[in-house]
Amino acid sequence: MKLIVKLFSSLPIIFLKQFRRFIYFLLCYIVCYRKEVIQENLSKSFPTKSKAEINQLYRKFTFHFSEFLLEYLVLFKGSKSFYEDNVQVEGWKDVQETVESGQHVIIAMGHQGSWEYAAVRLSQLFSIKMTGIYKKIKNPKTDKIVFDARSKFGLHLFEIKDSVKQMLRMRKEPAAHLFIMDQSPRKSQSKRWIKFLNQDTLILEGVEKMSKALNAKVFWLSVEKQDFAKYKMILKELESTNIMKACYDHLESDIQHQPETWLWSHRRWKIKKVGAC
Repeated sequence: MKLIVKLFSSLPIIFLKQFRRFIYFLLCYIVCYRKEVIQENLSKSFPTKSKAEINQLYRKFTFHFSEFLLEYLVLFKGSKSFYEDNVQVEGWKDVQETVESGQHVIIAMGHQGSWEYAAVRLSQLFSIKMTGIYKKIKNPKTDKIVFDARSKFGLHLFEIKDSVKQMLRMRKEPAAHLFIMDQSPRKSQSKRWIKFLNQDTLILEGVEKMSKALNAKVFWLSVEKQDFAKYKMILKELESTNIMKACYDHLESDIQHQPETWLWSHRRWKIKKVGAC
């Protein structure tokens, strides 16, 4: 694994870019990567679209995902200047003012565009400690490679099981906390449902609960894809008292704007609401 990562991550972007159509062809026409899951998610989220339009969106998502996999390799070798040049930032002034006031900051986002690039770029920008939550990979060697790549510019990563405890310990030390908040929770983790993409959706409430516990200001982070390995981050303060609804409203708006760049391949709606049609 380490040798493969080292080999491919050392290639210039222009060379990695040449592989994207090959990866796309494999995923879309040979492997048919999670085709049923993706098409079901798309069909239920966009009920007015025709079968041809859903198939086109499936292909667009698969092409984006092919690029995402290749872009991910850059994570292991990308320099500070690479992220500065390839990830634009809008709305940073309001975040910086919050940091200077001594208040905690929470950045909420979904699995849209490249959340990996966004996390790395944010960790370069913050002058205070920035934390993120991660799920440990079973293979220890692979876990270390990915952990080191994500944290090399100062991102402090907490395992899921320890994250709440670790963040609460930082009450007296203003910090920034990144939440990728659109995961599918277990039934035991939440009882809160909202309408999201035309479907009853069980959600995690970590952003809202932690913002109250830390008296933190919450910002929504949109990530727009510009080109291969090029993204634009847009930060907006969430002033609503219903933080989770505001997060999902922004996420749905981002998805409507660039539907092919959300992670349609995960089983987001595997838990059904009792009594829902």
